[in-house]
Amino acid sequence: AITGVRPDNYHNIAAINHFLTFGDEIEIVLNDKPKDEIICKNMTFNCAENTILQALDLFRQATSITEFYKVHLQKNIPAMAGFGGGSSNAVSVLQFLNEHHNNILSRELLHTLAIQIGADCPCFLYDRPVMVTGLGECVQSMPNSFAQALKNYSVYLFKPHFNISTLHAYNRLRTKYQHLYLSTQQAKNRLDDLQRAIEQQEIVLPLYNTFAEMLFLEHPDWKIMCNELKTRGINIMLSGSGSGFFCLVHRSIDPSVGIEKIRSTFGRDILFIPTNFVCVNSRNM
Repeated sequence: AITGVRPDNYHNIAAINHFLTFGDEIEIVLNDKPKDEIICKNMTFNCAENTILQALDLFRQATSITEFYKVHLQKNIPAMAGFGGGSSNAVSVLQFLNEHHNNILSRELLHTLAIQIGADCPCFLYDRPVMVTGLGECVQSMPNSFAQALKNYSVYLFKPHFNISTLHAYNRLRTKYQHLYLSTQQAKNRLDDLQRAIEQQEIVLPLYNTFAEMLFLEHPDWKIMCNELKTRGINIMLSGSGSGFFCLVHRSIDPSVGIEKIRSTFGRDILFIPTNFVCVNSRNM
């Protein structure tokens, strides 16, 4: 939920985030050259400017470490899909470097470095579902009851054949769709409703995304499809600013009808990924 524009022209948000078992793959080794290098076979990935290089540089600035690294990256998460690929990669590298160097930086310092990379980065320091507010830098763990209840839902990701720039999405929201902003209380109410529904193992979930409301105004047929499938327990919602979607289905529901409808709407060759939430050990909550 987007709750309005701040004086600095950025936006405040309220959201729930959690890790999936699907993701990119990263291997980090020492580099014998006096520089950091990224090796990625994905032709659309910018190896010269990216969040991983930012993370390496910031970590080196914050510590006395002088080593340089070579990072082998296999991109599985599509870009400009709202799935947090770039941000999660950067934080994964920060965490690896910190563990490799005997936790030289506190969690608070890692949090500070993560914010410098991106407002959505701090949430990736947590291995459990979290609620994020402010720019995304304010992170609070969700209750253990919520984390355990999520185990009973399957997750599917899909991405239509177009990209959405996060900056472009926020600019359109600011200039054309300000009436879609929620108040802080409205956002809290929606998050509370979703938490309650998942903990009670409901089939139909009250998912919400301000960016989805904007997209549905421009593509009303997509909203009709999502509402139709929702009545069958196939809960579809835009992820972040899009263009990727996620689908939550209670494990008691057969998702095949929903999957077929999604493919017939967006194209049978779209990226479609069955995945799951990362299991959280209740003893560590």
